[in-house]
Amino acid sequence: MTTRHRRASFTIWMGHLPEEYREMAKNDSAETTMNLFFQQRKEMLQEWKKEINSTLRGCAMSLELGGTHGGIHIQGYIELRSARSWAHYAKRFRVLPECFQTTRSGVGSFEYCSKSGSYADKDGVLETYLTGPREDFRLHDVSSESKADLKQCVGHIVEGYHPVYILKQNPYAYTVH
Repeated sequence: MTTRHRRASFTIWMGHLPEEYREMAKNDSAETTMNLFFQQRKEMLQEWKKEINSTLRGCAMSLELGGTHGGIHIQGYIELRSARSWAHYAKRFRVLPECFQTTRSGVGSFEYCSKSGSYADKDGVLETYLTGPREDFRLHDVSSESKADLKQCVGHIVEGYHPVYILKQNPYAYTVH
């Protein structure tokens, strides 16, 4: 069974882009190519948000230079109205599904990708983009350290995880709650 997620964090590097962008980067600079891809993702997100019965609740993303690898990349946080597979996210963004991962802290991910809150002074950000105001998002934080944390269990269910997955990941919290 495919795991489905309502929210995700993502990191897109040059190697995750479709072949035509990687070829373009060989003839041009990586920064120019990633900037073009970033601008086109902004347009895609605007169109997705306007769709009738759109599944997109909101997205925050930033074009960044630096990080542990020192290259240009896109960091993002996205929320959908209904849970979808990583393949769905990847198809929309035209990247590999490996770019997407489960978000433990919606608040932290949103602030990181929008350069707000505790990340307002973050270095290396070339541009940020939000599909709408913070109120459009349903930020949820399941990053607590407590082993029997109800908030964490609820967060997993909201994310679309099957109860058996939650039982395997955290049997104590599952049985307590």
